Amino acid sequence: MKIRSRGRIRTDRESVLRARFEENDRRERERIREMQRDAAAGRVRLYRPGFFTGFEDVETTAQNAEELLSLPWVKEWEAHDGFVCWVKATGVPSPYASPDMPKWGHLVGVFDGGAKWWVRATLSDATKYDLPEWKGPEPRAPQDRP
Repeated sequence: MKIRSRGRIRTDRESVLRARFEENDRRERERIREMQRDAAAGRVRLYRPGFFTGFEDVETTAQNAEELLSLPWVKEWEAHDGFVCWVKATGVPSPYASPDMPKWGHLVGVFDGGAKWWVRATLSDATKYDLPEWKGPEPRAPQDRP
C-alpha cells in the first residue's frame, strides 16, 4: 500500500498501520456519535430474533417510561394471561467500550410470576426509562418448573 506523506510516497509498514488505525478510529468515533444521537432521541425498536425474516422493522421514539409503555405493540402484551410487569435489562458494557457510549438495553415482559420472560424492544438508552431493573430469572427447584 502506498501512502503520500509530505509530498513523497511511503510504503513502509508503520505508515500503513498508522493509516489503518486512523481510519478505524474515525469509524469508531462516528459510530459513537450515531449511538449518542439515537440515545438522545430515545429510539425504541421492536425486538425480533435474527432468524425472523420477512417482517417490517418497527422503530419509534419514546422520551419516558409512560410513552414507552403506551406504544401499541408494547401495550398488546399486557392483555396476555400471566402478564406480571415490564422491566428493563440494561446492557453490560464491554471493557473495551468507550465511556461515551450510551447504556443500551431491552424492555422485558415478565410472565407467570417470573417463570417466563420475553424481550419486546431494544432501547437505545435504558437509563432514560424509569422502570425496575431486571436481574435475571429466579433460580427454582426442578419440581417447581413448569
